[in-house]
Amino acid sequence: MVKVYSNQNEVSLFVNGDKIETICGEHIFTFTVPMSPEVKVRAVSGKCADEAVFRKVNRPNPAYVLKKFEDKGANRINKKVKCRR
Repeated sequence: MVKVYSNQNEVSLFVNGDKIETICGEHIFTFTVPMSPEVKVRAVSGKCADEAVFRKVNRPNPAYVLKKFEDKGANRINKKVKCRR
């Protein structure tokens, strides 16, 4: 699963160069992405774009484990909205 955070109302996700889905919404866009040893994802919305590469590892790196905090912060809700085209 890949989550894209954006202030745009539509985001397209490309995996290894192939477009997998375009989602309309607000702020948080969740995509299901098949994992392989290395996956390159690119999120595109209009002229804006960002990309990342994910690599599968044999065991987790303890340095990347998040510490638990009492404060949960603000919750956001995924809302489906119609795209303005």
